[in-house]
Amino acid sequence: MPELPEVQTILNELENELKGKQIEGLDC
Repeated sequence: MPELPEVQTILNELENELKGKQIEGLDC
């Protein structure tokens, strides 16, 4: 499976979003 920079960027953005939600205490 080739590593795509675009996919990595999307994963990083999703991870940051999840971290932000966890910090805010949201359960969505």
